[in-house]
Amino acid sequence: MNRRWTDIAQILLLQAYLITFATAQEPSPLPIFAGPQNFTAKKLERPAEPTRLPDPLSVYPQRDRIADERSTPRVARRTGRATVQTPRATVESVTPQVFIHTTAPRAVDFGETLPYGITVHNRGEYAANDVVVQVQVPEHVKVTGSIPQAVALADGQIQFELGSLPPKSEKKLSIYVITNSAGTIDLEAELKFATTAKRSIEVRQPMLTIQRIGPQDVIYGVESTHRISVTNKGNAAARNVRLGHRFPEGVQLLNPEQWSGDIETLMPGQSRELMLSAVVQRTGQVEVEFFAIADMVEEISMRETLNVKRPMITVESSGPEVNYVSRSGVYTITIHNPGDAPVENIQIENRLPEGLKAAAVEREAMYKKSTRTLFWKIDSLPAGEKDSIRMRVDTLAEGHQLQQIIVRADHGLTAETEHATEVISRADISMSISDAAGPIAVGGTVEYEITVRNRGTRDGKDVEVRVVLPESMHAVE
Repeated sequence: MNRRWTDIAQILLLQAYLITFATAQEPSPLPIFAGPQNFTAKKLERPAEPTRLPDPLSVYPQRDRIADERSTPRVARRTGRATVQTPRATVESVTPQVFIHTTAPRAVDFGETLPYGITVHNRGEYAANDVVVQVQVPEHVKVTGSIPQAVALADGQIQFELGSLPPKSEKKLSIYVITNSAGTIDLEAELKFATTAKRSIEVRQPMLTIQRIGPQDVIYGVESTHRISVTNKGNAAARNVRLGHRFPEGVQLLNPEQWSGDIETLMPGQSRELMLSAVVQRTGQVEVEFFAIADMVEEISMRETLNVKRPMITVESSGPEVNYVSRSGVYTITIHNPGDAPVENIQIENRLPEGLKAAAVEREAMYKKSTRTLFWKIDSLPAGEKDSIRMRVDTLAEGHQLQQIIVRADHGLTAETEHATEVISRADISMSISDAAGPIAVGGTVEYEITVRNRGTRDGKDVEVRVVLPESMHAVE
């Protein structure tokens, strides 16, 4: 009998050594021997290659079979990570890594309760879902309890429903059974779980924006320049980009040959800028629209309201319309801006005829003798304001004397007027009488001096002087 146990011990020790060597990738604790201790163990040399030995329990009766405290784990694994890159998407698929270990005593006595342990491990980075462990119980074995509560199925199976098993975690299960006959108890555990495939898809899309850079207030009839910028703020290329505009009546594009709204491709973060020159021939507010379209991109547009300002200039002249030769007259030139924008760089010209001569001016002026023209300059005239220039002019000759006044300003503004003065000449006859001072005696003689003067600019012709004496007097000579 002792020889028999000694042989069994040697065989078991050698088998445990080889099992440990063969399962180095998944290490398991060595089995604990529970048989008699009165044997001599021989030191075994490690063979070059593992050799499968016969099961010692097949040589001896099954009642002497000793079960491992921890059996080789049953592994159910689904692992891996797949990454697929496309021009516009990244797809990633991952699964958990799940396996089970079972533990049980090597032997129990008849009628003794046997604890059977199951540990479910998830060593992966992702959770395992719908985890189920099914244990096949032999007919001659009775289940007395379980932790947690298991569900009895048909054909002698019991089932643990664990739900979700988080990554890097484990779940311990226990089953308690009693056998009603001697022999071997084979409990088989099966692991089932569901995997979740995770796919991270990045959808890239172009996104266009438009911006206008230019004046908000434009001048009526004056060219204005605008920069139209289109930018791709998305994360995919915008292809076949086209930039366009919609203008109302009264707005004219001045550079259609230079305006090319076709842009082949805009990469993410890239911008393109186009120049546009236009003139507005209407006043008030004008709404302009710019739009952009591209492949797989709906039309986007922006609308802006431009304020159209119109400066205006008028000129008037006031002064004598009739004057005499060698007389002076005061004339006033008045300019007015009835518009809603300032008038800049005003130039005033007053061309005098031969019969007039500028004697004095209220504001400093330039004089061009060859053309008999006076020049004034005003830097700016605000909207709705007036400005005046006064001057004194002498008449040199009779006749129709015409002054020509012309005003010019920025943006092609002009205004002009004329002032006509009739300069005349005539005889201006006056007469005065003087006599001796004091009273005159009756019958005495007195002398009167009659003076006739011509204060006009023309000779007096056919001048007659008549003297009418009272009845008490008569002429002596």
